[in-house]
Amino acid sequence: MNDEEVDRLVEEGIDSVHALAFYSTPKLFFNTPFSLHRICDWQDQALLIALLGASRGRIFRDQLMIRGAIDAQRVALDVTSKNLPATDRTDLLKVLGLSTEVQAQLAFRFLADNEVARRIAIYRKAAPTTSNAAHPSQTNGVLHERGGASVSHGSQRVRGSVPSPRPSPEGGGSLRAPLL
Repeated sequence: MNDEEVDRLVEEGIDSVHALAFYSTPKLFFNTPFSLHRICDWQDQALLIALLGASRGRIFRDQLMIRGAIDAQRVALDVTSKNLPATDRTDLLKVLGLSTEVQAQLAFRFLADNEVARRIAIYRKAAPTTSNAAHPSQTNGVLHERGGASVSHGSQRVRGSVPSPRPSPEGGGSLRAPLL
């Protein structure tokens, strides 16, 4: 994320990683020149940091190759549904510094049940393909999606509410600091 992008987000009232993670995706899409895919990527990364904190988010990225909350949610679902082999589960808990089974169940259940990650995943799936990912302002208000279908955005204003999540103590960092 460059300085111009950060400045544009600040104009929308988004001045922290936490604010980015929980801001209305449609509102951000319709009020800024950013593509839906880019917004979802930023929010996905920001949500991981907001939920787990910057240091644990970095562990997910560096040691588990997980960039955002959507992928972390998939892992959490595997852990909570016992679909992960016991040795992999033990290694994962060790990497994350979770020393008891109760800690692991609480942490992974929190991630597995996260509605914001689910919402971002839905928006990401709805994002147009890269070859035609222009913002509606650059396509006369028509966004072309896969299969030739199109959705008219016109000058609609989207009203969205910002959920009131339980943030991590270290999850509200500045947008000027790089995301994962």
